[in-house]
Amino acid sequence: MNRARKAFTLVELVIVVVIAGVVAAIAVPRVASFRERSVRAQLTANQRLLQQAFDHYIVEHDGRSPLHGTAGASESDSVLIMKRLTLTTDAQGTPGAGPFGPYLHSVPVNPLTLCADIRVVGGPGDCFGWIYRPALQIIEPAKTAARHGSAGHGVAPVQVGGEVKVGDEVSVGSEAMSVGK
Repeated sequence: MNRARKAFTLVELVIVVVIAGVVAAIAVPRVASFRERSVRAQLTANQRLLQQAFDHYIVEHDGRSPLHGTAGASESDSVLIMKRLTLTTDAQGTPGAGPFGPYLHSVPVNPLTLCADIRVVGGPGDCFGWIYRPALQIIEPAKTAARHGSAGHGVAPVQVGGEVKVGDEVSVGSEAMSVGK
């Protein structure tokens, strides 16, 4: 009796499922590493852009940082820094007046926290993208966001004009990753 075959056998279906599982096991980690490298590259590029803006501001304002003339760690000081970087300023740093700047079109987003604002160390706020340490003139990325449930921001200092260094540990959501090549 020669029966026409109309369906796949159980063995054939199992083989297809196993092959699909092996392909998925190979592909998923590669896709995750692409995302990680993308986040690292975006963080480095955004930090470099922000640091160049700080450097340019400091040069044009005779060595004074965008925080000069403020108390230091309030919400309004953070807003003033962002205005001084994104609007024109005069020699005293008055936003919206004068021949200097703007140094940025907008403050770049920190891809780790998904925030695009600058906080002065000790300043208020539950989500921030960048941290400015005025005593050292250091700008650094916030590496975790309070809105993701982290109490701290776990940052590694980077001099203005520098970047996130190879080997720095950063967090993406709940995943830790090391910045590398």
